Amino acid sequence: MDINDVKLNWKERTDVLSKMIRTLGKQKTAEQIDGFIDKLIAVEGDEDKELVEFLFKLRCDVLKDRVI
Repeated sequence: MDINDVKLNWKERTDVLSKMIRTLGKQKTAEQIDGFIDKLIAVEGDEDKELVEFLFKLRCDVLKDRVI
């Protein structure tokens, strides 16, 4: 099985992204996390507006207590 063959539904996709970004939030600087989310938004922005909205909210939640 190839990683590209794996299809995730909305809940699975957002759960994976949330866990990954929250884990990064404990290990990386606020600037690195912000940059990573920006790259995800750039890749997904035209395809999935709902995911972009989710990523913006997640960014606010993960970075709310940090200074960029």
